[in-house]
Amino acid sequence: MSTAKKDKNQKVNKKKSGKKTPTPRGVRLKQPRDCIKLINRLVNEVLTGNADESMAAQNKLRTISYSLTVLLKAFEISELSERVKKIEEFIECQSKHESAK
Repeated sequence: MSTAKKDKNQKVNKKKSGKKTPTPRGVRLKQPRDCIKLINRLVNEVLTGNADESMAAQNKLRTISYSLTVLLKAFEISELSERVKKIEEFIECQSKHESAK
């Protein structure tokens, strides 16, 4: 793919209507707050009428929203898993301490 085409693909797409379709390429979703920011941006685009109303754009928004929901759930599960592991380690340490008495 040419550099010019890559640059064009990374920008916000515009349809014939002149409305913008958010293209979140290059967005880093490393923490739940990153997903929430992007969800907020997409919701604002739709509510303010800045989102392209074509069927393809609507499907894209639905797909991105669903994917963000799944990613948020994965973040939640990962965080809970880490917390459970720490609690288990604490209980194990307490058990060893109690059995040593």
